[in-house]
Amino acid sequence: MSSRQSTKTSHFYAIPRTRMGIWGLGLMVGTFLIIILMTSLTLALNRTMMDDGTAVGLGVANVAYIAAMLAGIVLSWIALFAQKDRSIILIVASSLFTVLAVSFGVGEFLLPH
Repeated sequence: MSSRQSTKTSHFYAIPRTRMGIWGLGLMVGTFLIIILMTSLTLALNRTMMDDGTAVGLGVANVAYIAAMLAGIVLSWIALFAQKDRSIILIVASSLFTVLAVSFGVGEFLLPH
């Protein structure tokens, strides 16, 4: 009886290997940058006079970055489970953004403003 070690190994990579994983990560990173931009714009415009047109533009941009974040989350989870993409950055980012999106959604429903 020979002792053979299992040749099956799990490969993890730093960056995504699939196209869907790259798109998902790109959308999530882009969303994060847009959130930073929107926050700084809102703070800068609150110091000056904000008219109705600016408020509507910021509202449309908010809907756009929420849609981009949800699309990035969905693409990332599809890449992780369906396409077996084993990127450490994709796993961490999709988990973090999923927690942020769920907590934001629960907060909006429980504590509306």
